[in-house]
Amino acid sequence: MAPATRERILAAAVRVLQQRGAAHLTTREVARVAGCAEGSIFKNFRDKAGLLGAVLCEGLPELEALRRSAAEAPTRPVREALVALARAAIDFYAASLPITAVLLTDPTLVARHREAIRAGAPGPQQAHLEVAEYLRAEQERGRLSPAADPRATALLLCGAAQHRALLELVAGPSVLPDDRDAAATAIADTVLSGLAR
Repeated sequence: MAPATRERILAAAVRVLQQRGAAHLTTREVARVAGCAEGSIFKNFRDKAGLLGAVLCEGLPELEALRRSAAEAPTRPVREALVALARAAIDFYAASLPITAVLLTDPTLVARHREAIRAGAPGPQQAHLEVAEYLRAEQERGRLSPAADPRATALLLCGAAQHRALLELVAGPSVLPDDRDAAATAIADTVLSGLAR
């Protein structure tokens, strides 16, 4: 199948999620929105788990924004880079948690997704690994304390961003004391307080 069909299917899956919600993310609905046969989904993604994994790792513009933020981070002052990474992570998790929820409701989907990750497909660990790599590089540049563990620090930043996104999705943004920008700044400042040289 031509890459255009695969890209149309990914875009359609993201549209269904954004416009109708995770409960309507069926292969039949995605095929209808993509304007293709339902079999095209299985040909390109093997099954619903493959489609969900691809949406999580390729289809979300928020993931691309997070990757761009990680790539640009070394050109910025550390605090500014961490704020940008935290904000991009909040946005990514706010977009990806509904998809993850669909995945987690079906043990077969979870098993298939894990199998794909073990076979080399990107997975939910990508955001964490990109932040950890940035932090490790900053340590090598001497801009962060060598005593800090980059993976643990990335887990703190990504975990806080993910929890902030979860609270917003479940309780609504109006119950939170600050907006995403203020939350990202607070997360970055807290993480940075343990990393400063």
